Amino acid sequence: MSFIPHKVKIGYQDVAVEFVTRLTDDEGHSLCGVFIGSEMKITICSMIQGPRLVDTFLHECIHAMFYLYGWCATEEHDEESVAHCVGFGLAMLLQDNPGLGAVFDDILKVNH
Repeated sequence: MSFIPHKVKIGYQDVAVEFVTRLTDDEGHSLCGVFIGSEMKITICSMIQGPRLVDTFLHECIHAMFYLYGWCATEEHDEESVAHCVGFGLAMLLQDNPGLGAVFDDILKVNH
């Protein structure tokens, strides 16, 4: 079985991926994942698995893409600019991290 890698390349940057047994925000609310730009790190709760794990990993990669590609939420950015950023970023994520698609396939097969 394949597992989410402990490092992915997003844009020009290597982003660490770590798993922790408990992940909370500053107010103590449980989180599935978080991206910290100043540390170039994605942290994911190790208790999640299957489709939720893939969704969380991609969600945090998208936050990293927005951070690295300079996109920030403003009224100037419409749906098309967001779709372009996400589409480009995911294409590059898969291109720069060979085998990642197979990892997702393995994870998602386990739950069927």
